Amino acid sequence: MLTEHIERGGAWFFPGGCATWPFVTLHASPEQIRLEGNALGIWRRKYEFGRQQIKSIEKQIGLISDGICIKHSIKDCPQVTIFWTFNYRALKKALEAMGYTIKESKPWKFGV
Repeated sequence: MLTEHIERGGAWFFPGGCATWPFVTLHASPEQIRLEGNALGIWRRKYEFGRQQIKSIEKQIGLISDGICIKHSIKDCPQVTIFWTFNYRALKKALEAMGYTIKESKPWKFGV
């Protein structure tokens, strides 16, 4: 079993802000997922999601890259927490190796 995965990317914390690559670091372990944002010392965020607090992890499809949306039960944390990565497959594989389940999103539909 994989014990740790660290990756730089971007994130949306809504409400609370957003940061592009490389200003957010994801630290994943079998016990928790932690997101740390630091944009040149001006903007700082740190959110920790214990395994019991994570309701689900869902693939998020973006225009440039894909990511994960962490649905959680933490009241003091932004409702929308998305981590964007340039290598979704590697992130998914690492999280699944730690026992997390990633729900696939439905593809975008254009038109009626």
